[in-house]
Amino acid sequence: MTISSGIAGTALSAVEAVLFDLDDTLVSSDAMWYAVDVVCRYTAAKHDIPVPAALATAYRHTFEAAWKGFSTMLAPLGSVHAIRRYPWTHALAAVGISATDAELDHLVNALLAHQLTITRPDPHLPGLLRALADRYPLAVVSNASAIHAEARLAKAGLLDLFDAVICGLDDQVLKPDPEAFARCCRELGVDPGSCLYIGDDWNNDMIGARQAGLHPIWVPRNPQPVPAGEPPTPLYPNINAAVRAILRAPAFPNPQQTAHPEEYDDHARPNDKRPGCRQGHGTAHLHRKPSACGRGAESTPGEPEV
Repeated sequence: MTISSGIAGTALSAVEAVLFDLDDTLVSSDAMWYAVDVVCRYTAAKHDIPVPAALATAYRHTFEAAWKGFSTMLAPLGSVHAIRRYPWTHALAAVGISATDAELDHLVNALLAHQLTITRPDPHLPGLLRALADRYPLAVVSNASAIHAEARLAKAGLLDLFDAVICGLDDQVLKPDPEAFARCCRELGVDPGSCLYIGDDWNNDMIGARQAGLHPIWVPRNPQPVPAGEPPTPLYPNINAAVRAILRAPAFPNPQQTAHPEEYDDHARPNDKRPGCRQGHGTAHLHRKPSACGRGAESTPGEPEV
């Protein structure tokens, strides 16, 4: 189903903003799992763990279980810092290692640094989003923390294109909670019913956005139909195809474009294509204007130390 057939024409003609998910929509999460493997290999060598894959497997299991049980396992920890340390604490314990606070902090920082090193910007997406930003305010609604979301958007060359970045992990307002989307609309000063939202996860993104009153557009990581019994939803193979469709939709206002959508490949997934598991999702709140990206002590990590 295309945008023009999936969303009422009156909604299309009244669009005021376009919102996006982060992981596996704007930026691939594969780099995270590749980085986990790298960090686990040198950590295993440091602690003489005979099978490095055992530590990586323990991290994945802990991470995924913790995010699925966020309200009982992670929310009580309070701070983003404690939440980020949790998977390492329990993964190391699973292979018989009791880590110091300093080592846990190093692992958290090294994981993000490696993830940023591996991430490769999509050569087409910045120009495509720039053309869209000439028409509408753009924003991100993510379940990441602010420091992680901003660092990854910056590495992908996208951060300055967004008027707001709403990150749920910081204050634990997580998608699919409609409040995560409502916060973003309030930050932009727009009505939810006048917003499009593009994401890859059916539950967090499509259901959450629809419950908040937005018009969702689905870009699933793996090709699949809209679930049976669900409302008609525009479906595209990736973010490039969805944005190009918005730019071409005849019901939208059509000011002069600064990029040519036909130049872009509809079949490329965002950013890197490393093999690996998908990242679990949660959310937090950040509101950020492109002119205020600096975070003082929370600056983007540099090259990883191994």
